[in-house]
Amino acid sequence: MQTAHNRHARRHHQFLPLFATLCFAGCSSSSDTNGGGGPAELTLLRLLELRGLTTLQQAVAAAGLDVTLAAPGALTLFAPTNVAFAALPPGELQRLLDPANVAELRAVLEYHLAHTRIETPTLKAVGSLMTTEGSDILIDLPGDVLFINEARVGVANVWATNGVLHEINALIRPPVSLLETLEVRGFTILRDLIDRASLAGALTGGNLTLVAPTDAAFLALPAGRLDYLRDPANVTELTDFLTFHVLPGRRSALELLLAGDTQNLGGDLVFASVESHVIQINGEWCPRFNVPATDGLLHILDAVLTRTTPLTQVIADLGLATLSDLIDLAGLDVALSAQGTFTVIAPSEAALAALPPGELASLLDPLNQAQRLEFLRRHLSLDAWQQEEIARLDELPMLNGQRFVVDFTAALTIGGAPVANGDHFATNGVLHVVDTVLPTP
Repeated sequence: MQTAHNRHARRHHQFLPLFATLCFAGCSSSSDTNGGGGPAELTLLRLLELRGLTTLQQAVAAAGLDVTLAAPGALTLFAPTNVAFAALPPGELQRLLDPANVAELRAVLEYHLAHTRIETPTLKAVGSLMTTEGSDILIDLPGDVLFINEARVGVANVWATNGVLHEINALIRPPVSLLETLEVRGFTILRDLIDRASLAGALTGGNLTLVAPTDAAFLALPAGRLDYLRDPANVTELTDFLTFHVLPGRRSALELLLAGDTQNLGGDLVFASVESHVIQINGEWCPRFNVPATDGLLHILDAVLTRTTPLTQVIADLGLATLSDLIDLAGLDVALSAQGTFTVIAPSEAALAALPPGELASLLDPLNQAQRLEFLRRHLSLDAWQQEEIARLDELPMLNGQRFVVDFTAALTIGGAPVANGDHFATNGVLHVVDTVLPTP
């Protein structure tokens, strides 16, 4: 039985298949590629030609690394495909190939190379790896897919006499600071807002994770919203808005998924989930993630996060007036407005109206505090459970001690009550609306 007491174990158990997967569809093992041996001349340099990695082959020659990839040794090469190079900003490849920039090109390519032979089973276990450039790369497994920084591994474990090759779908860069990363990657609006809020110093030299909306995400805000944030008169709100996108520490995508909910710098909860192998943060798509910086980590969003409010405000905004009245009468409004981790299984107005005759009036009677508290505690859990997390439980533990059976055969039900409208995120938890009250013991 899975309960809140073994939540960490449950989450790690959930992602164990990520670590057990030994090879991806289309990848080649040592025996697949070379029949278990291979001719002595099948070096990493020769593999670039055989696998049609012509752009990488050209870059390797321009950087003078062809000798390294042809020499005896035990190397690991993370090889960007031709498509990865083609996805660079216009003119960037030509700039890197310019002889005047050979030192930069060599550093970029050496960031794709490690002085040890490591195949995917080991990669999945190490978390990070030192490159010949001198900086670490981050190895992560969100959504059961292997990533090197923000680059997805495709064909893997291609054997060579002097190492192993893994193809990746993006060119990765040696890390610079968070602010420099924003600048070189074209986050002009976010970078400008950081300066307007005087947050550059706070984001420099620490160890932070920045959930970074793109310029397109800011431009998609409702008309006038961006101008409002830029207005010096609203700098306090701007600061709060930006801080909502910052997490303490280096939080990789997999770590966020394992945690489910994480407190940001302001102590508010931020929720991570995965759908169709794509990360979501507070329900917004995060197709690119794990971009390392010297002082933190960057996850890139295609939308701006909406600043959430406490559960009491979420309840009010959803029009759950009767539930709000019960919470106020019970004196739980203070707790559900403060920092914490709660799940509210919220009966709709129709669900409360459908109670047996007299029961709702009794719950609303100021004299019936014990009955009211029992009812509310039956609908509260002292953890922040998203729908996908509840669906993996056998039972959901509630504040009154009851444990409601969870079923996800067709749709998510809790104690027989179907979830009609779920995953309403709050600063201190998450709320799911049900169309019937949860049963008494």
